[in-house]
Amino acid sequence: MADPCRPTEQELLDVAKQAVADCCSIAPEDVRVDKDGFIVVDNGKDATAALLLNVDGAPTPGFLFFANLLKRVDASPSLYRLINEINLKLPIGTLSFEEECISFYYKLPTRDPSAQLVAWLIRVIAELIDEHDDTLQEALGGLRWADEDEGGDEGDTNSSTEDDDQTIEDLILRDLEQVTNDCNGVMMTVIANYVSEEEIADYAEADDEDKAFILEQLHRVVHSSPEEFQDYFRGYYGTPDNSFHAEFVEEGTLRMSQDEFFAQLDWNEILTLCRRHCNSGIIAARFSALTGEDYSREREKFPVQPWDGQPQWAMENGQYVASE
Repeated sequence: MADPCRPTEQELLDVAKQAVADCCSIAPEDVRVDKDGFIVVDNGKDATAALLLNVDGAPTPGFLFFANLLKRVDASPSLYRLINEINLKLPIGTLSFEEECISFYYKLPTRDPSAQLVAWLIRVIAELIDEHDDTLQEALGGLRWADEDEGGDEGDTNSSTEDDDQTIEDLILRDLEQVTNDCNGVMMTVIANYVSEEEIADYAEADDEDKAFILEQLHRVVHSSPEEFQDYFRGYYGTPDNSFHAEFVEEGTLRMSQDEFFAQLDWNEILTLCRRHCNSGIIAARFSALTGEDYSREREKFPVQPWDGQPQWAMENGQYVASE
């Protein structure tokens, strides 16, 4: 006898579509499901890991989360040791290794499916996988899922010659028309101009201090975590020392206080759109074209210090304050 309280696969799928739509700022009917029943989630990062969502009706109804983190990884004792160490610390899900690939898996059993809960899990898992694919790559080598294989991966829409030839500013602003309010568009434009291609072009002749600074600028835009991205750019442009807001007010682009402006920003949307066409392979190709240097080797020579989770600028009562 069928359980009347048991959700059907269609009910689960409708909830999954709503959750993905909420995370990706699209309509549920625009969420695509492939022939195998998987939804590819645009997780709002720089596409370093491929996050998939599926539903499972039997024997226990629930939602399946699957992500590919690294490929082309050689088996070794250190690999299994590191995966075990990470699994012990993961709040949800597990990592596994099979056929040169490190993957993430989690199932959420449910009898009362909630789009809000699934959307929250998507964001949590997206953070976890984008954090750990960098950690794993640094320790084990291999390629992150979005990184280019030698000669280019078939089906990698971000590895085209057309993209390689576009400026970083163009790549960041390609989807500017998708912002949901004018303030987000202003901030995206400001961030797009944060990294100057003229500075990058002069990289080879720069001293070590300037090289480190240029790589740090690229890191903030392309590689930083969502928390670091928001904290850095809100702090950098939101302190009384920075005149960007006053300049936009003076030219008539903005007609609100600085606090009102920052209150209207949707940082998840800004990050998603800024990085949609800025994966590491494209940036590496652009950097090499401008400098003649290998991006990965330069990042190893001038590593950016890991973020300690603290704001980059002093705050009082939730507001950034001027420097002394």
